[in-house]
Amino acid sequence: MNSSNKDKLIQLRRFLHQNPELSGNETMTAKKIKNFIEDYNPDEVIESIGGEGLAFIFNGKKAGKTLMLRADLDALPICEKNTFSHKSVTNGVSHKCGHDGHMAILSGVATQLQSNRVTSGKLVLLFQPSEENGQGAKSVIEDEKFKKIYPDYVFALHNLPGLPQHSIAIKEKHITSASTGMKIRLIGKTAHAMSPQDGISPVEAIKKIHDKIDFLYIRDRENKDFSLITTVGIHIGAEDYGVAPANGEIYLTVRAYKNAVLENLLSTIKNISTGIADSWGLKITFSYKDYFPATVNDKVSTNIIKKAVANNQLQLIELSQCMGFSEDFGRFIEVANKGGAFFLLGCGENHHALHTPEYDFNDEIIADGINMFSSIIEQILGFEKV
Repeated sequence: MNSSNKDKLIQLRRFLHQNPELSGNETMTAKKIKNFIEDYNPDEVIESIGGEGLAFIFNGKKAGKTLMLRADLDALPICEKNTFSHKSVTNGVSHKCGHDGHMAILSGVATQLQSNRVTSGKLVLLFQPSEENGQGAKSVIEDEKFKKIYPDYVFALHNLPGLPQHSIAIKEKHITSASTGMKIRLIGKTAHAMSPQDGISPVEAIKKIHDKIDFLYIRDRENKDFSLITTVGIHIGAEDYGVAPANGEIYLTVRAYKNAVLENLLSTIKNISTGIADSWGLKITFSYKDYFPATVNDKVSTNIIKKAVANNQLQLIELSQCMGFSEDFGRFIEVANKGGAFFLLGCGENHHALHTPEYDFNDEIIADGINMFSSIIEQILGFEKV
């Protein structure tokens, strides 16, 4: 990557960091990306796919496979604590997962295509909306426009603080966890605070549910059936000292390395909670939010990534266990004709963690991401000099 393109991409990345948008609202972000990549002559641009998503298509001279590379558009509802010149100007919203960097990397792939067009098939650069709430990949796949870019292979990356710069981490099969938010709502009967026996309070039932589910999951992260239930909130009644409460809610994040383990765990939580609610005469409902399936890398695609690491003389880290965080990219692997893979790009061993107010993407790793994607393209579609 020449210094001119590097400077352009850093400027793009910092503009995106300064102007973050939440899931489903990435209008300005998409416009900025479109204006940037159109200078590199894509053969077709698909707008508003799955919401604010964008797909840029670069055709080869002859028939071949369709390769899709993905970046994510959205930011997080986190207030930034940094003071540098490109800090977020949107109160309470910031790029704390590095999606600004992911967009700069995929935009950098477009800059490389100016002098190296693909030989065969079709290359799709997808900028996906709404990754943070788990809805974006699903919305893109269900969009009628997706039929035009239905891929054979799909690849994506995510930066990861804690890994050394110039390193790539990869794992065959399960690499990121399945997870969902789960709300348990208990509905009873209000009573005067001096006569709580005349009502049906959810307090004791919530205690029992919380105690029971604390023994359901497998805490050992090296166990292939690892699972975790995190209580993220409990709400009972209101600050009204004359009223014994009728309603209560428990908010859980439930995760597991495998989709099947997650589904079994959710079913067990539901059965236990229903039994306890019934014993206390409470009605109970369940709702779910931010569902992410596990991301499962196939063997062929994993080996393509390993070869790209070697070609670029980067450090290869082979993960021994699935990562605990979640990613909706797994949905694209599930529907791709031949499969795909997801890999992690080292952001630096002493870098601020993802989803923290101090985090900022490391501009020094943009070139590593571009080089990895370029090597993947070359292996699947080939390049020819323009």
